[in-house]
Amino acid sequence: MQHLLIKKALIYISILFFCILLLTINQGRSLGGVFLNTTYSLSILIAFFALNKSIFKLPIYLTLSLIYGFNLYYSINYGSMDVGVIASIVETNRTEALEFFQSTSKLLITFTIVLIIIFIVVITKADQLIANLSFGSKLCFTLPFVLLTIILYSHHSIKNGFQLLKKNIFTNPFISIQDYRHYKKIENEQLKHVKSDWLDVSNQGIQKDIYVVVIGESARRDKFRFYGYNRNTTQDIKELNNYTVVKQAIAPSVITRVSIPRVLAINNYKDVNFNLNIVDLSKAAGFSTFWLSNQESIGKHASAVNIIAKRADSYTNVNQSNSIQKSDFELLDTFKEIIHNRESKPKVIFIHTIGSHPDFCSRVTFGKNKLKKSNQVEELECYDNSILQTFELISTIQSILKTELLSHSIVYFSDHGLVTAQTKPYLKHGVGKLFSEKAVDVPFFFITDTQDSYRVIDKTYFLRDFPHTFAQWVKIDAKQIDRSKSILNHDHSKLKQAPYTLDSKLGIREL
Repeated sequence: MQHLLIKKALIYISILFFCILLLTINQGRSLGGVFLNTTYSLSILIAFFALNKSIFKLPIYLTLSLIYGFNLYYSINYGSMDVGVIASIVETNRTEALEFFQSTSKLLITFTIVLIIIFIVVITKADQLIANLSFGSKLCFTLPFVLLTIILYSHHSIKNGFQLLKKNIFTNPFISIQDYRHYKKIENEQLKHVKSDWLDVSNQGIQKDIYVVVIGESARRDKFRFYGYNRNTTQDIKELNNYTVVKQAIAPSVITRVSIPRVLAINNYKDVNFNLNIVDLSKAAGFSTFWLSNQESIGKHASAVNIIAKRADSYTNVNQSNSIQKSDFELLDTFKEIIHNRESKPKVIFIHTIGSHPDFCSRVTFGKNKLKKSNQVEELECYDNSILQTFELISTIQSILKTELLSHSIVYFSDHGLVTAQTKPYLKHGVGKLFSEKAVDVPFFFITDTQDSYRVIDKTYFLRDFPHTFAQWVKIDAKQIDRSKSILNHDHSKLKQAPYTLDSKLGIREL
């Protein structure tokens, strides 16, 4: 009888092994790492079957199955779970979450649900069979798996228990949550006491009436015609006489919440000095500052971007709804009101757009023009049209300023790029195993009212040093400004930047 139970249990354990293997093989690890993590996760599960005598087994197994399903879905898309995933979940809003599911592959969601059902049936059956084994049989059944895990991991450098728990598919989400809480605690402490620490701020010349900083969202550089794309998402560079285009700009990170604070404030690797942000720098130099946003608030989870944005003299968010996505063009009414209010002080206006954020097709219902239909799938067609819409927005801002006869300059960059994927929406954030240089390749260009011909700066520029470029652009100097980190420094041979960006785990990636 015991022999038959062991045989049946082994069949179900084999099914569990392949279910877990399907997850770990998608985490972007080496073959050895896949086998190690699969064996470890399975042995812990078997030990739990042998030792667990709780009457609340069904809720426990439901929880384990849901954790498995979540891990599986994420691993197929992005690889192993990390602190960036947890931040994206915690700091999202209802509209963003809904758009994410609308744009994702329904086949993948169905596949995940089917695997969850299979998983819960199999672990329930395996538990029943192992529970009916004698103590000696349980020991003989469980011990080989546990010993195999110990032997395998004895050859690997595991510094502490937390590092070991990260290898288990059932405990890794909770360790990632703990990592996020630790990171957020440090960030919140820094954001509690933000003040201006700029020293020796001075103006360095005649400034324009209006400076506009347009912050894009999820825009790939290679989707702009003047960067070489073969569709008319923008005008050709030769038609843009007042443009200065930086040939290769690199975003600070692959996700917004890590990238934008490093564009707005002085930083070094993983550290950001929020007390040295460009909003406060502008105010210290005598500018009136305005922040216009179409990025929906994330509620009680205050972000570094929001904290810096609200340092401006005036803050406006047109997207306060939890259910209705607004057009970036709705920012223009407030923009017009600001520039109509003539005053002696020059103005810096920050415009934070929703740009090309997924769901791409939700972005393009507002634009006046559409590209001629190509043979691309709908999602990619919508993405290209979102780039066209961004270009239309910038052109409209420029036209308004010209009509008002205001001297002006505009700068545009995106928070990060996207990478090509095989499943919907076919362009995704470069997190986890999807990290590549495309994830941080972004457009970066200036528009001025005084330039007679287009200009291309044939350099690579890391946008984490944008505060130094910003200061030179608006003709400000301060003790903490380093002109050797400005792309506008006329002697580009003196440009000094470390060639790195940050991934979703805040890991340093050298480029």
